[in-house]
Amino acid sequence: MRSAQSVQWGKNPREVRMGKMISPYVRFDAPGAAVGMCLHLASGVFCGMDDQDGATSIPGLFVAGDGTHLTNPGGGNYKMGNGFTSCFVSIEGDHAGKAACAYSDKVVLTRISDANIAKAKDEIEQPLTLKTGFSPTWARDVLQGVMAPYWVMKNKSEATLTAALTQVEYMQKSVAPRLLARNGHGLRLCHEMKHKINACALKLRAALARKESRGANFYREDYPKRNDAEWSKYILQHKGPDGKPR
Repeated sequence: MRSAQSVQWGKNPREVRMGKMISPYVRFDAPGAAVGMCLHLASGVFCGMDDQDGATSIPGLFVAGDGTHLTNPGGGNYKMGNGFTSCFVSIEGDHAGKAACAYSDKVVLTRISDANIAKAKDEIEQPLTLKTGFSPTWARDVLQGVMAPYWVMKNKSEATLTAALTQVEYMQKSVAPRLLARNGHGLRLCHEMKHKINACALKLRAALARKESRGANFYREDYPKRNDAEWSKYILQHKGPDGKPR
């Protein structure tokens, strides 16, 4: 099967799986493994060191997927393989789904005020109210241009990470609030794009804080050695009273 696929893929000189990253049909948002940047399915969601059900810090929210514990199940240095993602996502999904059902059986519903519903609705539909603004697909391409270069994704340093963070923070401040939607599909893309910008900012801050190199997907040119004494740990960020990450 693999040989037949290889022959078939080889007929297309633009095929991305043959190493030709020029296909117009394949667009990554912000490449890089979960340890380094943002690509995997649930990258950046932390459920606790011993959690087996995908329970997040938001009551009632359960997740499954690669990156659930801030990393790939194989760790920072893993090998890619056929069917690698689907095999464990289905297992995690089974645990998360059963845990979510058990939670829903016990939870007591709370009435949400009309004022809070109206406020949330206005915030959600804000991109539909703009007359001018930025396309979320354009913002995706800009974010990709910031995050994809090897000096940000692979061979990191204080200078390159700081430069990337400056650009992403500008997108948070000046691009995200002006993402424009004309329909429900565009509205979804706008909200996804806001979260992707935020996720990349968090990961860049974590990469700046980790002054060491670890695994195949996190190399700091200015700190080329692994340092278990100080950095054999997770870096957790949370929203402070001022809304900024701590």
